[in-house]
Amino acid sequence: MKANKKAILFLLFMTLMSLPIIFVVEKELNAYISVIALIELVGAIYVLHQQGYSYFSLPVLFVLFTTIFHFGETFLLAFGRYDFFTYTNIDLAGSMETYNLANLFAFLVEAFTVFGITLKTQKGQRLIFYNNEEESVELERAFFIGTVLFMVGIVPTYMNYSQQIVHIMAGNMYAGVRETVDLGPIGLLGNFYQVGIFLMLIGSKNHKTRAKIILALAVAFEALCMLSGNRSSQILKIIALLFIYYRIIQKITPKKIVVFSIIGYFTVVVLYFISAYRNANIADLSMLKSRFIEVATGEPLLELLAQLGSNLNVVALTLVSIPAYNPFNFGLTYIVSWCAIYPNTGGLLGNIPNMYAFLNYLDTELPLGGSYIGELYFNFGWFGILFAICVGWFVGWASLKVETTISQRRWIQLGPYMVLFYSLLWWVRDYFSGWIFRTVWCAVAVWLINKFLKNRKITKISLGRK
Repeated sequence: MKANKKAILFLLFMTLMSLPIIFVVEKELNAYISVIALIELVGAIYVLHQQGYSYFSLPVLFVLFTTIFHFGETFLLAFGRYDFFTYTNIDLAGSMETYNLANLFAFLVEAFTVFGITLKTQKGQRLIFYNNEEESVELERAFFIGTVLFMVGIVPTYMNYSQQIVHIMAGNMYAGVRETVDLGPIGLLGNFYQVGIFLMLIGSKNHKTRAKIILALAVAFEALCMLSGNRSSQILKIIALLFIYYRIIQKITPKKIVVFSIIGYFTVVVLYFISAYRNANIADLSMLKSRFIEVATGEPLLELLAQLGSNLNVVALTLVSIPAYNPFNFGLTYIVSWCAIYPNTGGLLGNIPNMYAFLNYLDTELPLGGSYIGELYFNFGWFGILFAICVGWFVGWASLKVETTISQRRWIQLGPYMVLFYSLLWWVRDYFSGWIFRTVWCAVAVWLINKFLKNRKITKISLGRK
């Protein structure tokens, strides 16, 4: 591992820009914080691009969503738009001092995370397949494995989201809806749906029409699932699908960017509408229509930013609660989280799953999400800033694996790595344990089916050999 000079300068610059907050910690600093957040985002993207990462890569997306999810509310407060909030992160923090310190901690964690990412260098990789016939067999096998896993996972996935949608449309509030849906052991099979879709899309690399159909149907399905009140996870899955399509199947053009911008705006309208009704008791269709018109003619972009950009709340609550309410966890979260590799069917793991989520140890009853930044403070306090380098290294490692499988044309391996790709983006507002079960078991399932196909000599060529 070798530190990049630009990364070191970026780290020093962001540290110097952030530290003045300490000396005026009791003052309202939203304007200053917003400026720093934007500078940090632009600087991080520049440093990562200089390191060899494309603008549409896992590290750049990870930093982008870190900024949006944790500082989005701050941008609005800087312009005095308190009207978007019933209560702000300042209210949850209990004081301006705690709120500002939470921002300071988040700034430094993001900067050190970027530094950690740059410790993994994007290097050119040699090709594994030396002729089109071998690659064609790999792609066909990827599509077949994906189809099998899709068929295994689609039914429980549909059952899960359809039941959530029924609860929402019946007028129930979003908070707690996911907990009301329990499919038992069959629900675990839903994890295979995503890797199935990824592999079906990857396997359609040389069949562009089929790839377009798969992409369109998969995006439409994720959009439909948003009616359950989920937004962030579906957005990130769609981003993973677009990454596959435009990274290995078809290059993106300026015309497509314009089209996507228009589609994106209307998507934002729908997303905020989902956000607006998911926490309200709306079951009447006429009321839904009225609410949709209200949202569409309002400020949907800002409204959505207000909804998505409040993740600093859990960071602030962690500063308030730890160690006053509970002691620091000293890294135990990351160790215990590996138990998530085992299914908790029938409560097999007892109280262990409660140890994954640090929110359970905070002095709050609010149904908030996670945050890798808050998780670092819960475990290590202010020393968590240094451990953010490990987070960055992990993100860089995962990105390198994705890029290596693409450059070496290991298309079957790319499927599980894309599950990790999506899961790490979700980790921005989730817990460390969130990626483990899904990624590991998807990888195991893909490996077992691929091994079976090879042993049965389903295809004529033994892949990976000359």
